[in-house]
Amino acid sequence: MKKGIQTQEQMQKQLKGMGLSKVYKPYHEIDSGNTIALCLLTRKPVTITNGVMKGSEIDVYDINTFRVWTSRKHLAAQIAKEQGFKVRLLDGEAELFIPASRGDEFLHKFGAKVKSNRRPGPETIAKAQAGLKLYRANKARIE
Repeated sequence: MKKGIQTQEQMQKQLKGMGLSKVYKPYHEIDSGNTIALCLLTRKPVTITNGVMKGSEIDVYDINTFRVWTSRKHLAAQIAKEQGFKVRLLDGEAELFIPASRGDEFLHKFGAKVKSNRRPGPETIAKAQAGLKLYRANKARIE
């Protein structure tokens, strides 16, 4: 997509506006044509070794579509066949076009990283507070 560099919040807002409910980790990539692409971080980024591609790359193709470029050719073909998505099967790689409205269902299958909420739950907090209280009580007894 041709747009200027955006902040993380603006990229998140754009992804949410496309219909995604999960909070993915976006970044910008500048292509050779000086266009700026909005991409999603993946668990296995694309690497090309001896002409063989490994990993996946996910970018916003247009306002309604994600493009997944992946070495998981069979998975891409299977999803395209079952869901009716457009796919280009190449030698050892595939380019799958996923509608933005269905992104939450399929992007994680190609390694899209989702931001996790690392806040501890109430039972974890209560357990930690009880442990701290016990520690302080034992320390006071020793002194």
